[in-house]
Amino acid sequence: MRHSNGKSRTRTVRDVEYERTQQVDAQALREGKPLPIKLNVPKVKPEDSTALSKEPRVLWELQLTSDVPGVDLDTTFVIPVYAVRKGPRPKA
Repeated sequence: MRHSNGKSRTRTVRDVEYERTQQVDAQALREGKPLPIKLNVPKVKPEDSTALSKEPRVLWELQLTSDVPGVDLDTTFVIPVYAVRKGPRPKA
C-alpha cells in the first residue's frame, strides 16, 4: 500500500512459487459426471500456508482453462493449502 497526497493506493504483486499444468480428458463432463482433478502440491512450509489476513497475503489458486473450441472456460479458484505440523496429534 502506498500513501501519497492523503490518498492510499494498493498495488498487487503476484509471485508464482509453484506452478503445475495438468491436462485431463473432459469426457466425464460431456457425460454429466464430475471431472476428476488430482492436486499434487509440494510440501508446504508454514510461511507458504494460505494466509489471507496477513501482509503480504499468501494464497494458492487453481486455474481452469479449456482449449476446446466452443467452450469458454477460464476461471480461478482460491483454495486453502496449509502446512502440516509434525508431532503428536491433538487429543479430541
